[in-house]
Amino acid sequence: FILLIAQHSSGSMWGIAAALLIITPAVSVAGLREPAHVRSPGFAVHLRQVGAELRETCLTPKNFFGLLLLIAPPGAGALIGLLPAIARDYGVDGFDVVWINGLGGGLLMAAGCMAGGWVPRFDRRIAYALAGALNAFPAFFLVFAPPTYHIYMIGTVVYLFTIGLTSTLSMDLVLDVVGAAGRSASLRYSILTALSYIPIAYMTWLEGLASNS
Repeated sequence: FILLIAQHSSGSMWGIAAALLIITPAVSVAGLREPAHVRSPGFAVHLRQVGAELRETCLTPKNFFGLLLLIAPPGAGALIGLLPAIARDYGVDGFDVVWINGLGGGLLMAAGCMAGGWVPRFDRRIAYALAGALNAFPAFFLVFAPPTYHIYMIGTVVYLFTIGLTSTLSMDLVLDVVGAAGRSASLRYSILTALSYIPIAYMTWLEGLASNS
């Protein structure tokens, strides 16, 4: 949507549209009702409990493997930021880039997210690793296949769909590692979610270097 506006309006207009898309859902939170506040034990006691839960979450062998998967490249979907930039090399014009990476991309990722909900509930680490490997196939396809219009479209469609799939399984893995709520569920969830963004950052940087070279 933002890409479409950017093509047919000034920078200030699509900047305002982007801001409204971000602000609108944020403002809706103001209508939520907070649960009744319950006094917690002393700060030192609370801190010890949180520390124990963090150790249990991060240092057990089962969960440690899950943490390694979250910071590994497979499933990061970092190529999504470069797909519009490399479209010209495949002979794809701006209109097709807007639709395949905009509205079409959103629908494909939504379909992938729903498909992730149908994945059989076996070990979440294995499920996420397999989804990450599946997400890598279209990336290799785009790299090694001839740079043509149809190659770009096929690779992009499959890539965007598998990003949705890996996103669902990534959150599934995070919730599995977090485990029982305890006193620090939100803190542990935030930490693990932040870890899952690390590979997106370094893979985007690496792919940018490769694209420039």
